[in-house]
Parts: sequence; structure tokens; C-alpha cells
Amino acid sequence: MRKFTKGLLCLFTISTLVFTSCVSSKKFKALESAKMSVDSALSAAQTTISNLESEKNVLIGDKSSLESQVMQIKSDLEGVKGEIATFKTQVSEAKKMISDKDAQLTNIRGQIAGAFSNINSSGLSVIQRGDMFYVSMSEKLLFASGSSRIGRDGKAALQNLSAVLAKNPSMKVMVEGHTDSRKYNAGTNWDLSVDRAVSVVTQLVKNGMPPANLIAAGRGEHVPAVTEIKGDNNTYKQNRRVEIALIPSVSSLYNLR
Repeated sequence: MRKFTKGLLCLFTISTLVFTSCVSSKKFKALESAKMSVDSALSAAQTTISNLESEKNVLIGDKSSLESQVMQIKSDLEGVKGEIATFKTQVSEAKKMISDKDAQLTNIRGQIAGAFSNINSSGLSVIQRGDMFYVSMSEKLLFASGSSRIGRDGKAALQNLSAVLAKNPSMKVMVEGHTDSRKYNAGTNWDLSVDRAVSVVTQLVKNGMPPANLIAAGRGEHVPAVTEIKGDNNTYKQNRRVEIALIPSVSSLYNLR
């Protein structure tokens, strides 16, 4: 009986050890599997962290680049603002210069109109073209037919013109003599037109005008005021004239700094 009991006890002990051993092996394998899962998850997390760090560095680099671009844009913007301010100043200056020029021309136009207010308008005309004034004096006002000697009325008209020029000493004056197409007995029409222009310039110098400001030119019959009609004395008369171009010194008003 004792032997049987001992046998059962040994069998139980062995069974217990075997069962315990089997349970411990399963736990170990389960723990080992869990560890592998954790290791895998940890590796994936580390990879994700590494990728995020790389992305972070890229974003930091992009941010730095954008900040540099923003600074450059701000600098460029300040430069543009400066250019706009300069342009506005130049526009303002240009407007003032144009206003000053217009005022100067209006003043000169008024002076010319006043100078010839007592002259017979049929023998004289004043035209403004741009910044220049053209005073056209007929042959009848200045000369006898075929002559280059200035008469009394012509000298009076030129004296009035000289008064205007004296108030505008920087003004340039170009005197052009013109004839009709008919023959000139004492020479050519070129000769007569030049002689008349020179006579007017000489008279202006006598009136006190600076010679350096005066130009004399003869155009003969080659720049007619009107188309001549054969036998029509009126068309011939309109072409026999002296044109005085008055050139104010207003070009400097257009010079911008």
C-alpha cells in the first residue's frame, strides 16, 4: 500500500513538473512574440521619427529661404517706393516747368500783340507754332517795290519789335526774306530776299539787339505763302514778305534733374 501511494505521489510530482514546464514554455513564447512586436513597433516609430526630423529640417530650410525672400521683397519694395517718389517729384517738376513755360509764352504773346497794336494789321500777322512766334511783315510795310531799303513805317514796326526783344534778351531771332516768282531787275530773287533779311537784321542791331542772337536768310521765291495765280497781283503781294521767327529760350524748362 505504501509503495502504491509513493508511486502515485511520484507520478503526480512528475505530471506537475511537466505541466508547469509546458505552461512556462508557452508564456516564454508569448512574451518573446510580444517583444518582437514591440521591437517592430519601436523600429517603425524610430523610422517615423527620423522621417519627421528630416521633414522638419526641410521645413526649417524652406522657412529660412522664405524669410530671405521676404526680406529681399521688402528691400525691393522700398526701392520701388523710392523710385515712385522720385517719379512723382519729377512729374511735379515737369508740371511746374510746363506751367512756367506756358506763362512765359503767354507773356511774350501779349508783349508782341501790344507792340504791334498800332500797326496796320493788313501788313502784319503774328502766328504761334509750338514754342515759336512768327511775325510776317509785308513788302508794303517795310520796303518800296524792288528795294531793300527799309521805309519809315517799317522802321517803326521794327522798333516796336525791338522793345519786345529787349525784354527777352535770350530770345533768338531768324529773319527770312521772301519774294514772288517774278524777275528782279537788279539781280536774282535770291539776292533781293537776302538783302532784305540783312537790312532787317541790321536795323534790329541798330535798335540795340545783340548780333549773336540774330540770323538772316534769303529764301527767294521758293517758299511761297500762297500759290501764285498768273496775273493775280494779290497772290504776288502775299508772297513778297519778311518773316521773323522769334525763338524764346524755353528749352531749359524741359530739363529734369
